[in-house]
Amino acid sequence: MGRISLALATAIQFDAVMRQKDVVGEWEPIPEGEARTGIVLNGRR
Repeated sequence: MGRISLALATAIQFDAVMRQKDVVGEWEPIPEGEARTGIVLNGRR
């Protein structure tokens, strides 16, 4: 599928015995009134 980043994250996750959200992170809602900084997608960062 050409998803090298997905393959790398999966390999790191299992090799280092880490949870998926520790390897790739998670999206969180942006609180009202806070600046939309960083990587933002659909109102989440």
